Amino acid sequence: AQNRVLYKMHDNLSEMLKFSRKKSLGIKGHSAVALDFHKQLLNEIRNQNVQAAGELMRRHLAEASHLLEAEQKKEHKN
Repeated sequence: AQNRVLYKMHDNLSEMLKFSRKKSLGIKGHSAVALDFHKQLLNEIRNQNVQAAGELMRRHLAEASHLLEAEQKKEHKN
């Protein structure tokens, strides 16, 4: 489909995700936390445990959001 609005939304979301990954992985110790999360998520997907995988993803997004907000506040204080 050649829906320009959907294409632009996808492009914007991709850029935001790239930015958040770059910022969060730059935080000391966070790459190990992210790796552990992804291992857990992959395990739930392999086991076809939709409920657990969905809950892990929701928790991950919430934690990532809080982490980035905290980092942003630190940057504005300095």
